[in-house]
Amino acid sequence: ETVAERPPPKHEEAVSAMAAYADAPGRPRLAAEQGLPVRILTNSAHAYTLGTLSTTGLDVAEDAVCSRDCLGVGKPEAAAFRHVCARSGVDPSEVLFVGDEWVSDAQGAADAGLEACWLVRDDGDPADEVAATAERRARAQARLLESSSSPGGMP
Repeated sequence: ETVAERPPPKHEEAVSAMAAYADAPGRPRLAAEQGLPVRILTNSAHAYTLGTLSTTGLDVAEDAVCSRDCLGVGKPEAAAFRHVCARSGVDPSEVLFVGDEWVSDAQGAADAGLEACWLVRDDGDPADEVAATAERRARAQARLLESSSSPGGMP
């Protein structure tokens, strides 16, 4: 057993306390039944991820999980996303990647040539990514307005 394979301390307690969103259990299985390849790309350890998926009712085949410790590279690196696509036998342009983190999931997938969907739940924004993104958007819009109203600015 390597360090990467060893679950973190109190792993069982942490995983047993996890719960999936009410609309999530069964979704990976349903997609697979409809012929859609389902893969889980994670920066978490492989064993930890399998335990979490099983406990929360998001069971997928073990070989559907691609983790940083198995790949040697993680999100947001393009190589991680492209590896999953190659393993699934599909071109990155044909893949929809759904993730809940802006930089490592949505931006990483888009940078690798995948269609990206940033999933934001109503119960919070632990990494403050929604707020940060809204602030960046507001600043960009303000700069656009400034430049369009100044002489020589945008029309």
